Parts: sequence; structure tokens; C-alpha cells
Amino acid sequence: MKAFENIRQTGIDMSEDLEAYLEKDPTVSRKWHVFLFSAGFHGLLLYRISSLLRNRGLGFFARIFHYFSRIVYSMTFILQPELKEE
Repeated sequence: MKAFENIRQTGIDMSEDLEAYLEKDPTVSRKWHVFLFSAGFHGLLLYRISSLLRNRGLGFFARIFHYFSRIVYSMTFILQPELKEE
């Protein structure tokens, strides 16, 4: 069940991103502060979701998330299959 493993790994990565924000940003004290108010974290979440969708063969929906990110948060990210996440 590789599909579920990808979804599970994306959830783990998002959880680690949230913990990293708590460690490195002195202005937040709770997880929900980051989750509700951090535009950078929102952009990162949208990137992770878009990447997951692209890897599952749902490129059209990945582009929708990318477009939403550009409109709402004025940020863009690259959805290129040849680039690997570390």
C-alpha cells in the first residue's frame, strides 16, 4: 500500500514542520498559533499537499493548490518531478 505510505509520510512531515516552527520561532508559544496565523507555514502545507497530489498523478489538483497559494499568500513554489525533497 504505497499510496497510504505516501499520505502517512506527508502527515509526518507536516507534523515535523510544525514542531520546527515551534522550536525556531520565538514569537509563537502554541501549535495552534502556528497553524492559524503563520502564512509561511500555510504555504509549506500547501506545498506538501500539492507535492503529494502531483506524486499521485493528480497534477491538475496540484496546480489548483499552487494557484491558491499564489493568490492568498503571494508565494509560489516549484512542482518539478525531477527535484527530490530532502
